[in-house]
Amino acid sequence: CGDIGDFTTENISSFEYCVRLVCNQFLLNGSSGRLISDKRVRVSIKSLALGCVAAVVRLHPKTLIIELFLECDKTLQKSDSSQKIWDILLYSTHTDPQIRGQIAIIIGHFIDEVLKESQTFNELKDNPYWLIKTALVDLKNGIIVKKESLQKRILNEVFFPFLADEDFRVREATAHSLCNLIPVLFTPAIHLDNDPITAIAFEHTIKNLLQKDLTFKDFEANIPPIKAFIDPLNSQHLILSAKNRLIEANLSDIIINLLNSLQFNLDNKHALIGYCNALAFLSNKYPITEYPDCWGSDLSETSVSMQLLDICMTLLSTSSLVVLDLTAHQSVLSLTGNLCEGLAYNAIKTNFKNSVAFAPDLDWGLLSHVSPHLVQQLEAIFTHLMRIMNIYSSIIDEPLLTSTNIMSTLTNYNKMPVIQTLSNSPLSPIRRKSLLKTSDLSDKMDSMKRSDSEKSDKDKFTKYGSNTLLVRLSEMIRASYLSNKTSMDLSGDK
Repeated sequence: CGDIGDFTTENISSFEYCVRLVCNQFLLNGSSGRLISDKRVRVSIKSLALGCVAAVVRLHPKTLIIELFLECDKTLQKSDSSQKIWDILLYSTHTDPQIRGQIAIIIGHFIDEVLKESQTFNELKDNPYWLIKTALVDLKNGIIVKKESLQKRILNEVFFPFLADEDFRVREATAHSLCNLIPVLFTPAIHLDNDPITAIAFEHTIKNLLQKDLTFKDFEANIPPIKAFIDPLNSQHLILSAKNRLIEANLSDIIINLLNSLQFNLDNKHALIGYCNALAFLSNKYPITEYPDCWGSDLSETSVSMQLLDICMTLLSTSSLVVLDLTAHQSVLSLTGNLCEGLAYNAIKTNFKNSVAFAPDLDWGLLSHVSPHLVQQLEAIFTHLMRIMNIYSSIIDEPLLTSTNIMSTLTNYNKMPVIQTLSNSPLSPIRRKSLLKTSDLSDKMDSMKRSDSEKSDKDKFTKYGSNTLLVRLSEMIRASYLSNKTSMDLSGDK
């Protein structure tokens, strides 16, 4: 099993013979998984040999998958002892960087030529099967692309369309992959020379060296300490979290693109849910309190965070696509809560810098003074949350619906006879007792009126009978709850 043939051998191309000759002389030992040691062949010669193989693979990629010896093609094709040319890929773990670089070139040439010969690889994004789509976004997420035009194609032709896919599993996988893609995206604003090699070197410098001029913290010494809060509102947490320019720039671009796509697809159910879900994932992984510039968390009504908050509140109050879909409803609520956190923290910073006094007479304190528009949205979100809690409470507790007829009591009280008495005339014990009863009844009516007033204020936040969407939502949740309860009861009996 040592014949590699020659140029005159039939059915053997010159490319295959050259690769066999080079590998047999300088690279492979002849047994599967075995390489020629560096003591027999110098590292520099191995590097040159791999360069020759790389040039051949670029012209004829099939040479990478042939047998090393001719006789093995016929007699030992199924044997484990036969060695393939692809065993040269074992040099990828070699200590010499030039040899590892040559292996990377060989792999790149092979993949490039295979994809060119396969005319359908670019059509994977149009495949209707959801597993292929999720595998495609996972593959794209694992490949580091440092070319701006190719990166835009991946985002605009794969990720953003998949966020609007009909299958929720594709949307979920794409949103997760998009979050993981943020640190590795290529940012022309950071790399002015638009050089991929420089971009990769810059990332490794930030990751491994952590030089102060390459990293920065969005923290100022005059921010008030908030030690009693949990993350992401804990100032100590903000002090220790160092961010780099790459994540800042990439996150900002993705958020702007998602916001624009969301504004143009408010009537598209799948796109609306997918974009909101992606924004919710981003706000959880990259909190607005830590990345305020990326999310545009200034308190003006035209800022990115305020626009997103307005859109979320509009969806929660008017969109049946969001309110009646529990998963989408939860994503929008999560995004809304994170936006409120970031905007509220920015209000604290603004209040502290400008030394604005707290306004205890206002319902929302400093927020009422700094941003009245934010206060309106906060009241709306708290009202919505109270109504949602009331829906679940009424379904779980299953209270008996009883009505109290207070008006009948008032009517009977107004019909009581009034006895005219002189101011100086003494009262008999019977009349004195009747007046005491009358005063007690009036006190009871006053307390009932006060309780009714308090109840009306409470009902303003909790009652949802006039909201058609919330009524439909409560009916849907109640039906699901009763169905699950019945199933659990039946399984318990068994």
